[in-house]
Amino acid sequence: FGDFKLLTNQADFCIANMEAPLTKSNTVIEKTGPNIKVPTSFLKPLKEIGFDAVTLANNHIMDYGEDGLKSTINVCEREGIRFVGAGENIIKARQPLLLNLNDRKIAIINIAENEFCAAETDQYGANPLNVITNHYDIQKAKKENDYVIVISHGGREHYQLPSPNLRERYRFFIDSGADAVVGHHTHCFSGFEYYNERPIFYSLGNFIFDY
Repeated sequence: FGDFKLLTNQADFCIANMEAPLTKSNTVIEKTGPNIKVPTSFLKPLKEIGFDAVTLANNHIMDYGEDGLKSTINVCEREGIRFVGAGENIIKARQPLLLNLNDRKIAIINIAENEFCAAETDQYGANPLNVITNHYDIQKAKKENDYVIVISHGGREHYQLPSPNLRERYRFFIDSGADAVVGHHTHCFSGFEYYNERPIFYSLGNFIFDY
């Protein structure tokens, strides 16, 4: 990882998007686009360079079905890496990641556009994009914490400009109470802005995506 490790070690808390399940399963779901997975050993090097948590709400986390997500959660718990954005049902998937850093309470909410991945009442999956539900979750988190960060997986792949709809959505999350919105999914970096003095990053691009 070269000099990148210097950056992660300096940060109070590092979080990365785990774009695929950590699993040995070979049973894929039917979907458009590729089914991808990551070796279960992959978290160890991430942990070694300073990552503390991963987001799981993305369009690939269910590529290997319920078993793939179960394996991912088990590996995270075994390696001591925290996670957010997915779980055994929609209630678990909606739960924010709660941090206490420098005497500040921070809630991280992770959501994904509903693309073969959404959790249901009694089904494993990711926390889906639903601006109404997301709005109420942000408001609740803001009442109970000093800061709320929304990490959203969505947008148009390989296109660097956020659509008008995406800009409106992320600005709405700020209006709902978020202190920052961070986007990914496009596999390329996109623009950022300050809206009502709060940052919005429309896409961070890739860290490692070997596809």
